[in-house]
Amino acid sequence: MIKWIGQHIWDFISRFRNDVYLEDLSDPGSDTDKFLVVDANDKVGYRTGAEVLSDIGGSGGGATTFTLTADSGSDQTIADGNTLDIAGGGAISTVVSATDTVTINHDDTSSQSSVDNSGRTYIQDVTLDAYGHVTGLTSATETVTDTTYSEATSSSEGLMSTAHHDKLDGIEDNADVTDTANVTAAGALMDSEVDADIKTLSLPANTTISTFGASLVDDADAAAARTTLGVDASGTDNSTNVTLAGSLDYITISGQELTRNAIDLAADVTGVLPHANIGGDAIDGDNIADDSINSEHYVDGSIDTAHIGDDQVTYAKIQNVSATDRILGRDSAGAGVIEEITPANLRTMINVEDGATADQTQSDINGLAITTVGALNSGSITSGFGNIDTGSSTIDTTGAVSTGEITSTSIRHSISGNSNGDYGPGAEIIYNIGSTNVTAGVIYALKDSSSGAEWVQVDADIEASVHGLLAVATAAADTANNSSAGMIIKGCVTLASTYTAGSDDLGAIVYASQTGGEATLTKPTAADKFVRILGYSLNASSKKMFFNPDSTYIKLS
Repeated sequence: MIKWIGQHIWDFISRFRNDVYLEDLSDPGSDTDKFLVVDANDKVGYRTGAEVLSDIGGSGGGATTFTLTADSGSDQTIADGNTLDIAGGGAISTVVSATDTVTINHDDTSSQSSVDNSGRTYIQDVTLDAYGHVTGLTSATETVTDTTYSEATSSSEGLMSTAHHDKLDGIEDNADVTDTANVTAAGALMDSEVDADIKTLSLPANTTISTFGASLVDDADAAAARTTLGVDASGTDNSTNVTLAGSLDYITISGQELTRNAIDLAADVTGVLPHANIGGDAIDGDNIADDSINSEHYVDGSIDTAHIGDDQVTYAKIQNVSATDRILGRDSAGAGVIEEITPANLRTMINVEDGATADQTQSDINGLAITTVGALNSGSITSGFGNIDTGSSTIDTTGAVSTGEITSTSIRHSISGNSNGDYGPGAEIIYNIGSTNVTAGVIYALKDSSSGAEWVQVDADIEASVHGLLAVATAAADTANNSSAGMIIKGCVTLASTYTAGSDDLGAIVYASQTGGEATLTKPTAADKFVRILGYSLNASSKKMFFNPDSTYIKLS
């Protein structure tokens, strides 16, 4: 510590646990643009004016940002400090005055002077520009042509002839065709001269009344008219009786009365009833005689499965088999009709060789001295076989060795496929641990929680997410939404994401990333971060690696 009178200068960290007062502060005399602040650790420091303004979400003077919109076009954002330009358009101009005013003018684009016509001269064409202003006027003069009209005929209009004019001139003034003298001169009768009863009689033109008709008209009453006609008053005295012909009885007659009776379909109707006259669903089973319909009356395909009774089709009704040693089934791909299957086809279907038997004993099998034939592609190898000598062949199985041990001189690893969560041969996978929803190709750490085993994404920022057992989720676990379907703990894998940092190189060390679930080629360096090696890069698409996590990790200080 260095001391001066009235002044203390410290060159090490000081902490004050009580209130601190600054008294008699002097004015620096100019704007130093520095403001005292306290950070998150209660450390005193300073910020510039621009930084303080940014901290509180402010901005330097002037108007705030606003949006400019119009009837058409895209909205524009006018930021603080920008200039708003009000531009003119077609026949529109703008003027800014010293009084903070913008004047919008409609420009006069017309180039046509006035036109004053008279007589038969008129304006024929008007030319407008794009803004509706008159830019041209064209005048024209009406042309008059004399026209001669022909005399009118019975089929066309025209002028009245002299003969027609003279005919009209010979008609008396106020001529009236109903004048008594004119009607009498024409040999007709006036309305007043015709009896009212005669007016109601309508006769054809030029009707001549015969002598018999005249006598009937002269009859004074109905009795006289019946006498003239020879008909008695009761109407029963007819000269000829009406009778019914035929033997059917659905119409009968009695005197002068006809009676309509019911029609007997069996006795009164003959012939064939047209199909169109049979109502829908009018004929049911009770109206069809037994054994009256044979196969020729059935339409092809008219009997469906629902109308064949159970147990009604016998073996005798099925077509004959074409040869001996045939069974019925279907060998062709997909659903379809029944087919005859030969013994050779059947052996192929059930994967049995010709001449195979099912009675071999253990000694029979041992006597075959089977070594290897290709690869065992599936299933399990259980106890009872003793030693299996594969020679130069391989055992490739998706099953399990349920008993005994496998002693191997080497485990073959191969690079994985291109899909997320793919793994190559030789990979070690752990099953039935936890039931977490996982994503294929993402890296996880196993941790214990109140609900049991849980997989969390690896994260170099969090110790609980970087220590312990690490694994990469398989595609099967992703599909099942359950980590129990398989988590890769060692082997060639394809990650879901490329390395978050670093330059990829064959054999480069791969570390846990500070981005959850991902890997990086650059180890963390910041304090309180964690470094854990995940394996080594295979330099393929920046996401394929040999996953073999180190059992230890480092916390940086």
